[in-house]
Amino acid sequence: AADMGKDFCITEGGVQGLKATTACTKRISSNWFGSDRVFFGDSWFSGVETAVEMLKVGLHYSGVVKGGSKFYPAARIHAEFDPKVREKQGRAPAKRGDAVYLKTTVDVNGTPTVLWAIGYNEPGVKHNGSQMIKKHVTSYGTSVTKDGKPSTISKKRICVNEETGIVEDVVKIVPCPQQILDYYGGSSGIDVTNHLITAIGVHDAWAARTWWKRMFAWLLSVMEANAFRAYTKLGNHPSVSHREFTNMLSTQLMRNMFLGGAAGRRSQQKKRKAGGEEAGGSDEDEPLQHEIFRVHEHTQYSGDMAAQRTCNICKQ
Repeated sequence: AADMGKDFCITEGGVQGLKATTACTKRISSNWFGSDRVFFGDSWFSGVETAVEMLKVGLHYSGVVKGGSKFYPAARIHAEFDPKVREKQGRAPAKRGDAVYLKTTVDVNGTPTVLWAIGYNEPGVKHNGSQMIKKHVTSYGTSVTKDGKPSTISKKRICVNEETGIVEDVVKIVPCPQQILDYYGGSSGIDVTNHLITAIGVHDAWAARTWWKRMFAWLLSVMEANAFRAYTKLGNHPSVSHREFTNMLSTQLMRNMFLGGAAGRRSQQKKRKAGGEEAGGSDEDEPLQHEIFRVHEHTQYSGDMAAQRTCNICKQ
């Protein structure tokens, strides 16, 4: 199926001869050819080839680049921030918020055009104990200002006040290239469902190593994300955040409210008959009960085999 998807990206829309990521980017942006707009993409779409091909059809491109991007000067950018290299060169260690700009000239329909590679020492982000260097490719120039003011990003830090000894939140203003700010300014609208799935992260919380268990947990995250989007889009519900919706859904599941209704009323009637009372009255007047999940097989808990006999919530 994955190979079929790649073939479709390459062969559809007259983009033969390009790699799948570049071909897909051109195909989905075809309605805006020649409009001189800027397209932002994540690492799957990004690369030097993608930026060049978008320029050829009258569009600009800007996106984050990860390892394996052909022709991108990743090693050069990392060397600019490497403490050992800077020490040998007699330079001070790189600070958070420092950026490096590299440019090259590419041929676009016979016209020399500048393409930029940006490396950014992102504050507060670490990977495997070392500082994370964000790498971007962009074709619409570089800028460290916006509306005549330096482009910056705010980062909240928890610090201890040396005078009072109280833990306080301190907001630090860090320089940031405007192209990177533009990219992250619209990232919340890119692959919304993926952001929601990552936020709930059942597959990460379970830390399952067996592939089918992780797949099952991931499907639960997808179901929760889709339920949240449906809840916010359909019906006249009060506005809630994703976290609030997750807490609400978790509470309902743990209280087993979905197994109330008729099943709970039947359980209540059985208890009344067993006690010699007459099960009269309207079903609507009966309180909801937690029905035991009745199965023939046994469940293993703490090494002992035991059948579920009481409700884990109401202990009845």
